Amino acid sequence: MEQGARVSLLAGNHDIRVKLGIASVGMAPDPHYDHFFIRMGSKVIPMLREIVDEYLQGKPALKGIPPTRSCRRILYPPKRWFKEFPKMASWVMPEQRMVLELERLREKIDDFESDCQAAGLSLRQVYAAVMKWRQLFLRPGGEFSWFFKRMKLVYRQGSFLFVHAGIDDRMAKLINRKGIKYINQAFKEQIDDEIFEFYYGPLANLMRTKYRDVDMPLTRKGGELMHESGIYAIVHGHANRYHGQRIMLRKGMVNFECDATIDRHTRIKEGLAGGGAAVTIFHPDRLVMGVSTDYPCIKVFDPKSIV
Repeated sequence: MEQGARVSLLAGNHDIRVKLGIASVGMAPDPHYDHFFIRMGSKVIPMLREIVDEYLQGKPALKGIPPTRSCRRILYPPKRWFKEFPKMASWVMPEQRMVLELERLREKIDDFESDCQAAGLSLRQVYAAVMKWRQLFLRPGGEFSWFFKRMKLVYRQGSFLFVHAGIDDRMAKLINRKGIKYINQAFKEQIDDEIFEFYYGPLANLMRTKYRDVDMPLTRKGGELMHESGIYAIVHGHANRYHGQRIMLRKGMVNFECDATIDRHTRIKEGLAGGGAAVTIFHPDRLVMGVSTDYPCIKVFDPKSIV
């Protein structure tokens, strides 16, 4: 961006999970979002560790931070959450997905503090890092306050729709009727004011779906609605591919799956060697090229070769 490039930032599930999780810390108790911080799980620990190392060194670093017991109470959902949440969230979550949500949270509660200790973090340092993250990303003038301000949920260029994860019938209908500008405006409003409705609603499916049974469905009707809107290809990430980019035909929609694992912690966990990098190039000569450190050759899609 400093070089003058035109950059569009698309919201990913981890970007928004971190924003909602950290924003929920210290809010008035509410089963809608009491669990949002712990739901991030151990994946957030390397980032918190980095904040501590970069910004919270020296004796004053923990000044004013509550004792460990208070930090635990603030960061963790209360025990009653497991009874209250299913009652008030049943209207947005199918039973199968609800069971999975509760199981995941129990696992994350069990593991979080020990994983923090393994990374050399106390709960007081975690809480201090959370407060510093807010200052850096959410306060006006913060070092990274531009990040969420510039973020979009979807981006359209010609007949291509760029999105983090994918599409479903409800979003295909909304795009067909309301358009891309409406989707991005609704995204901006909901992540600030209606965080529960956003995270478990249809908008968030654009950055979460992997077309599983627990995800909102895409049928051929959804594909037809996208075609009516002039969109014939979805360009997305989110689906782990360990051998570079892939082209997929899904319910009549061409999908360019462009996920690239670049986080060093995730690459170690997934058994991927070396550093990760990738770029998918949509060339004016009507070529699509997939370059990835996880595949030895450049993959080339030339429509003229198959027409």
